[in-house]
Amino acid sequence: MISKALVDDDFATKVRKISPLTADPRLVKRVESLQKRKLICSTLDAMEVTLHVGFQTFGLVFVSMMLFGLKKDFALAQLDSFVKTFAIGLAPKGTK
Repeated sequence: MISKALVDDDFATKVRKISPLTADPRLVKRVESLQKRKLICSTLDAMEVTLHVGFQTFGLVFVSMMLFGLKKDFALAQLDSFVKTFAIGLAPKGTK
């Protein structure tokens, strides 16, 4: 699908209509809630944070599992590692 989208503009346009680049609104609300409670940095853009998480998740699930056939346990371990590392960067200043 990715390779076809790279060489076929019509196909790429159809894919973008089916799966637009949007963040999960539930996760955006969760990030905003954590910011209000001062559990993560309040100056971060919640939508941007959510998109980063979405891209990482997509990459691990789609690329590692579907394209490379890696096991679900591997992808889950990688996601766990990503979340722990990413959380460090989201921490409010002075708490790292």
